Amino acid sequence: MYGLGLAADSDRPQAEAAKARSGPERVLPSYRQSGPPAGLVDKLNQFFDDILVSALMDQLGEYSTAGLTIGHGKRTGTATITSPTFKHTVTDGAGSRCQ
Repeated sequence: MYGLGLAADSDRPQAEAAKARSGPERVLPSYRQSGPPAGLVDKLNQFFDDILVSALMDQLGEYSTAGLTIGHGKRTGTATITSPTFKHTVTDGAGSRCQ
């Protein structure tokens, strides 16, 4: 009963957000409901901390454009969203549930 979403400057108008994003990338992992199983949040946060300063970000820099630069970044925090609650649940054949 958890989901992962990523947000970056979603409260800003699109043009302003694009201008603000030129430079370090910022990631805010957000989880639904009670969050992933114990320990997984720490592992996911460590993944984002590592990947955002890795050589992969250097490689992605080749897709930068005039005025919008892709570069190293940082995780700005972690959020858990508890409301609104999910209305539907899906169960796979192995018994795992997704909402």
